[in-house]
Amino acid sequence: MALIRTRDPSLVEKTAQSLEEQFPNSSTITSSDLAEKASGLIQMNEYTAWLISILFAIVTILFVVKSQFGNIVERTKEIGILKALGMKSRTVLAIFLSEAVIIGILGAVFGIALGWALAIAAAQIFTGGGIGVATGQAASTGFAITPVLTPTVLLGAFGFGIAVSV
Repeated sequence: MALIRTRDPSLVEKTAQSLEEQFPNSSTITSSDLAEKASGLIQMNEYTAWLISILFAIVTILFVVKSQFGNIVERTKEIGILKALGMKSRTVLAIFLSEAVIIGILGAVFGIALGWALAIAAAQIFTGGGIGVATGQAASTGFAITPVLTPTVLLGAFGFGIAVSV
């Protein structure tokens, strides 16, 4: 194993090719090769994060659907009484939908707050080595993680929470 340093980055590829030609049973790894591998790992982590998010969304949707159906089954007598008193089906539906919207708003607010808190905690742990230690840049790892909550993401999460509940 040999480490070769150069001041001119354009010589890296030429040097690697020359070494591979001179030593056919060896392999070279350049900084660009390492950057490509790191990029691939980051992309794989992004795909994994998306997959986990989708799975959590599916579980959340199933839980809300189960809760709402259970709510309707438990309140069958109440619905019957309301209908017997002359309430229209549309009004009963509006009652259930308004309850679903309220539950969705509360769930979305709680979910956004919890997600933001977990993002900050993860950034502090992985950037600074512990909770309360992060300063924005990590000397040991050489990178910084900064959670970002844009208005688009905030409104999208809020709308998704309400839509799932309804």
